[in-house]
Amino acid sequence: MMNISWLMQFLEIVDKKSINKAAETLFVSQSVLSRNMKKLEEYMGYSLMNRSNQGVSLTKEGRLLYQYGQSLANDIKSIEALRKEEERAKCSELHVYLFSLYMRSKLLLDYISKDSSVSMILKIYDAKLEELLQGVQEDELAVGIAVLSDPEIFSLEKKLSQKNCSMEILSRGGLYLQVRESCTDVEKDGVLQGEVLENMRFVHLDLDIYSILRLSIKLNGMALTNLKQVITVNSYPMLVEVLAETNSFSLGNKWQIEEMKRHGIRCIEIPDVEIGMNLVLFKNKASVSQEVKDFIKAFKKVYQIS
Repeated sequence: MMNISWLMQFLEIVDKKSINKAAETLFVSQSVLSRNMKKLEEYMGYSLMNRSNQGVSLTKEGRLLYQYGQSLANDIKSIEALRKEEERAKCSELHVYLFSLYMRSKLLLDYISKDSSVSMILKIYDAKLEELLQGVQEDELAVGIAVLSDPEIFSLEKKLSQKNCSMEILSRGGLYLQVRESCTDVEKDGVLQGEVLENMRFVHLDLDIYSILRLSIKLNGMALTNLKQVITVNSYPMLVEVLAETNSFSLGNKWQIEEMKRHGIRCIEIPDVEIGMNLVLFKNKASVSQEVKDFIKAFKKVYQIS
């Protein structure tokens, strides 16, 4: 039976028109390659190549073998692709981009426990809104979850129509105040007087050209942009740490009340605020990833979204 590796080496020599160059590409010595070609010619029963200082040229029989050999090489590549596809099926991969949401730990536990893959790659990015949009648009293995105010939704709707990214509003809710349980500056009903606001630190995520619109929100007639004590953080876990340890406040939503409570933080709905908050799903329009579908299904179940 023919040694397939000899044939593949023969094809490489013909493509490179040189035994020396083919040896460099194949990471074998020139002498080994020459010896293998001699064995191939002995097996075939005729000369395949003419060797000279200018390189190699094919005999009539060599051209015929090259033609059939190329067809076989393509078949081998197809078989190899099937093997790799099977290997990929054993490994699931999902990339989750989050903005302005402290995700429930139950969601991760549910998703991981129901994944039957041999191995799993799960990457979770605490991103700016712009980074989320770019990540989902460029990555078919990605899904984005964000909590956005009405002004942010309005600004995105037209822009996303021209991008490879879809936006779906899963749920709507009010605006919440987030403070630590022991905070004495906030009354039980969540009322914040102007002078109280001025003495508290306002903590918010690092904003970009889209999310900066949420700073237009007013509390008791006071614009957030007028607050003097402001702390900007680049991740939601860091925001939670600051809230839990200082007399500060941030704006939140109803979808993370449970997680905030676990960290000793109260979430109080603010009355008489016209701006609403939206739980939003972002998907790559071309995505057919089963992992993305499974994650969205698990997300809707945990967050009780029909």
